[in-house]
Amino acid sequence: MIELEAPTEADLVKLAEVTSFLTEETAGRTGIISIGTHNKIGLKKLPKKFPKKLLGLSFRIDYVINVRRFCDLEIDGGTGDLTISGVEGTIQINFINTKAKIEVISGPATATTGSGTV
Repeated sequence: MIELEAPTEADLVKLAEVTSFLTEETAGRTGIISIGTHNKIGLKKLPKKFPKKLLGLSFRIDYVINVRRFCDLEIDGGTGDLTISGVEGTIQINFINTKAKIEVISGPATATTGSGTV
């Protein structure tokens, strides 16, 4: 689910046109990248007359991802809650700010956060 906020309905429509996510899938890896006015991928999609007042407005994308029990996870996130459970494998997490709940069954786990709780 993607949740956007903007001052007007017209601004909301403009933000919706450039806010999304991409998936990159190979046999052994799945990547999910959020795109919008906050990163270079999203900025390349912006129309030349895109209102500067909309750059950097906050938005929220909620992901619910199910993986096999035996797998390795590498998660790079910005700000938001994170819950991991039922996974056996190497877990590596990098977040700017998070309230993470991680259930480690087996395997090494590394979590690096700028602030928040793990």
